[in-house]
Amino acid sequence: MEKIEHELQQININLAEANDIAMLAAFKAMPPELENESRRALALLRDRMMERARNRAGI
Repeated sequence: MEKIEHELQQININLAEANDIAMLAAFKAMPPELENESRRALALLRDRMMERARNRAGI
């Protein structure tokens, strides 16, 4: 059971990392017509994803 639980946790981590990478790729360039509030929200989301990635990497 422990091995299965460990494998499921690893799959969960891998899916979270893949999701973060996909989200960061989608937000590489913000269109110039975005309003400031939307830019701030997207920047905050990007910063949180980067923080999670750094935490996972142990940086």
